[in-house]
Amino acid sequence: GMNKNILRPGDTVLVTGGAGYVGSHLVRMLLEKGYRVRVLETYLYGEAGLAGCASHPNLELLIGDICNIRDMIRAAKGAKAVIALAALVGDAACEIDHDETVAINIESTKLLCNVARLTPSLERIVFASSCSVYGATEGLVLNEGSKLNPVSFYARSRIVSEQILARELAGHSVVTLRLGTVFGASPRMRLDLMINTMTHRALTTGRISVTGGQAWRPHVHVRDVATAFLMAAEAPHDRVTGEVFNVGSDHNNFTIS
Repeated sequence: GMNKNILRPGDTVLVTGGAGYVGSHLVRMLLEKGYRVRVLETYLYGEAGLAGCASHPNLELLIGDICNIRDMIRAAKGAKAVIALAALVGDAACEIDHDETVAINIESTKLLCNVARLTPSLERIVFASSCSVYGATEGLVLNEGSKLNPVSFYARSRIVSEQILARELAGHSVVTLRLGTVFGASPRMRLDLMINTMTHRALTTGRISVTGGQAWRPHVHVRDVATAFLMAAEAPHDRVTGEVFNVGSDHNNFTIS
């Protein structure tokens, strides 16, 4: 039916990278809705993200790696949905080591496809991508059908992952979310995101530095992003399967200046 959630309270949802910037919010939202939540984490950025809800009876924390087939099969067992947040994220992080970016972002996506095929309970895969896949475009208003023009290695790795999922999981219910430039507070804080960087500098130094002021950014609050992942995991198949959604809103599109 049109408005029937595919998830019921008590269903298991796997969130990879659940202790991350977005995941820390999303895990709490899933728990509030009565789902069992399994988190697969390497704790690359520490354990602070889920410290506040670690003792929740419906939360299961697994330490493991999205690049490890055993870890992923164990984590996905019995799950009805997987929300794939774990990745090496952002241009700066991905420029440091291209090989590591490929290993984490591309190989883990191939592995996710294998795991999805081996997990009969799985009805929905939600994949975190990025609006950076559109690249720098002059004055264009972008939608999901716009031409992809990735500038950074990170953006290229995201496109390859999207293509792998679409190809390998044609028979499955895959939903891709392309996130704008996220901002806002989170238990696992990120200060490399533009609005957060500016706020942090203003607070700590009393100054805000602006570079590349003419560039447009599609800002979106971290809690709205988490809500989008929740909705994408729950939505009926006929509404979202095989779809790509940009996550942001027109009134949050600003130049850096």
